[in-house]
Amino acid sequence: MTNARTVTGSGLIPKSPTAHEGLRKPVWYKGKIVGYETENSDTLLLAVLKANNPDKFRDRLEQTNLLDLDPNKMSPELLDKIADHLLKKALGDNPRAIAEVDRRLAAGENPTFEEAKAIEAPKEPGK
Repeated sequence: MTNARTVTGSGLIPKSPTAHEGLRKPVWYKGKIVGYETENSDTLLLAVLKANNPDKFRDRLEQTNLLDLDPNKMSPELLDKIADHLLKKALGDNPRAIAEVDRRLAAGENPTFEEAKAIEAPKEPGK
């Protein structure tokens, strides 16, 4: 791990005493200062590094192009999660239709979207 002195010496951060040398706090005993302790803040040092050299110290995100995904390389669990999500998005809040589509898929059938939409949602009492 890179320590504060190495980073400061390399010119990556400006002279920020709190960030790289820590904060000097007094130690009290019976109402009198008996010494000092240095409190370092890794969070503050990281924030200064990110602000002054974002190319090297930025947060990294992995992006995946959905068009590049190969369903043949996905696990069955992941495919099931994707299918469940798409069913809920397409059919809305209709658990009966979703259950029927799941049943038909488990039976080896290929239900169409129109067939799934034709399954009525349960009626609310009083309507």
